[in-house]
Amino acid sequence: MQNSKKKMSENEILVAHEEAEANRHVRFRTMSQEETDAILSKTGLQSINLRLPTDVIEKLKNKAKKEGLKYQPYVRKLLIQHVNIDANEKDKLRADIRELIKEELDKRPSYKIKN
Repeated sequence: MQNSKKKMSENEILVAHEEAEANRHVRFRTMSQEETDAILSKTGLQSINLRLPTDVIEKLKNKAKKEGLKYQPYVRKLLIQHVNIDANEKDKLRADIRELIKEELDKRPSYKIKN
C-alpha cells in the first residue's frame, strides 16, 4: 500500500496544531498523551520541552499576539524560518547587519571605523 500522506504547508500545520490544542480539553475529558501524540504525528510535529527565560516568553507572546498567533505556533514559525534559511541568505543577512552596525557606530565620533 502506498503512503498517501501529503506534505502539509507551514500554515496547514499551524492550523492543525491549533485545532488539536483547542480540542484537547473537551467537556472535562483530557486527551491522553497517546491521543495527543497521534494527532501531532499526523501533522508531522513532535512534542518537545523547552525552558526559556520568563521575559523571553513574554516578549514572544507579545510579538505572537501582534501577528494573530499563539506564542507556541509563533515560536515554531520562527524556528522553521531560521532552519530553512539558506547559506546565501545568512551571508546577506550578516552583511546587512554589519553594515547597519557600521552606520550606527559611524554616527558616533569616537567609534569611527576605518575601511
